[in-house]
Amino acid sequence: MLKPWFAGQPLLQLEARLAGFITAYEIGVKQPSRADAKAKHARRFALRLAPDLGFLCGILAQVAAKREANEGKEPPPMLQFLPQLVDADMLPRTTSH
Repeated sequence: MLKPWFAGQPLLQLEARLAGFITAYEIGVKQPSRADAKAKHARRFALRLAPDLGFLCGILAQVAAKREANEGKEPPPMLQFLPQLVDADMLPRTTSH
């Protein structure tokens, strides 16, 4: 799911992929999941993923900055901005069309 999301695939296409995945692993349900016309699953996926990516980028930036400091080097400026880029919605955007 990450590769299509980062590639900017529309949310409705992501919804179809997610619904297919959910349906494949649902066992013994009376009413199987279907793709939602408003991309409910894809929107939830995107809304939950972005904050986690921001957190991960923050951790990676801190580790890299610490390594640079231990070697007596100045950390690259991008390390400071990486978490903010995710928080500022600078990741590729998807549309629901």
